[in-house]
Amino acid sequence: MHDVQAFLRDRQRGVGGSDIPALIPDCPSYGTPLSVYLDKVCEPTQQEAEHLEEGQVLEDGIRKLYARRMGYGELAVTVPQQMRNPACQWEVAHLDGLTNTPSGNRRVLEIKTTTVKKEYQWGEAGTHDCREDAYYQAQWGLHVAEQATGEPIECVDVVAYFRDAYQNRLRIYPSIPRDQQTIDALRKVAEKFWTGHVIPKQPPPPTDPVVDAPILAKLWGKSEDDIAADFDDDHFALVQQYAHLRKEISELKRVQDAVAMVLRQVMGPATLAENDTYKVTHRSRATVKWAKVAEELKARLKSELGDDAVEQAWQTAIKGYTNHTRALLIKEK
Repeated sequence: MHDVQAFLRDRQRGVGGSDIPALIPDCPSYGTPLSVYLDKVCEPTQQEAEHLEEGQVLEDGIRKLYARRMGYGELAVTVPQQMRNPACQWEVAHLDGLTNTPSGNRRVLEIKTTTVKKEYQWGEAGTHDCREDAYYQAQWGLHVAEQATGEPIECVDVVAYFRDAYQNRLRIYPSIPRDQQTIDALRKVAEKFWTGHVIPKQPPPPTDPVVDAPILAKLWGKSEDDIAADFDDDHFALVQQYAHLRKEISELKRVQDAVAMVLRQVMGPATLAENDTYKVTHRSRATVKWAKVAEELKARLKSELGDDAVEQAWQTAIKGYTNHTRALLIKEK
């Protein structure tokens, strides 16, 4: 198992397999070029370290299950430290496993863990029809492993582990061969990203509103004095479009609330309604007003411990949970 902090530091020193899918347009991925860029230039968070550690624990068991299913001994699968292409230092890979087969050949092992709900995105076990992001990551790992070791790699085995609260399933996509055309294309994309954005510290443009909008809100940190932006007529046209969309959304929200009001009235004390198309539930939910809880708790502690001690502890505690984000507000003059 990798040392978590060392792994996160190493990951910032190059483009790895887990970064590659996020750099490919329209490839299913949990990231974007902008999110990968921030991973390279910003300090890793505690949440990232915990997420990585959880993944490593899962992968350790999956490796053993893979070796058993493939008929290898558990010692046949090793977990090498970071690999780096000596001819291109920013091409790196943290392999999930490197398998020495009984025939003497070597295979890269690529493990993907996901939920049972996403099982439909994957092809049948025993084929090469793994999900697109896993395929790209596998090809990248094969390329870097060959360059780093100077030895031929036979192929890649991709293992997908699907889990939820009730069941776990494992699919193996064995013997995926080298795809040199894909590797060459991935290398070009990665080089453009590394030399065009990471080295000069120039963030790539945002591509996904869901992923990148929160990143942009935090990217420039706390605002101090007013700084004028270089807006031209095209930018103010976007401002106008934003204002119109905000008004339309507000009007649609009022219509939606009116429809919900009628449905609530019809439901009354009932909790369920359904037909062949829809299922409607009307159940109670408990919500906690944490700001009020914190305020009351703080007042009680002050009465017991004194104002100064509690205030100092309070400021220390909230410091670690304070993020400065930028809010985009547009007002018509």
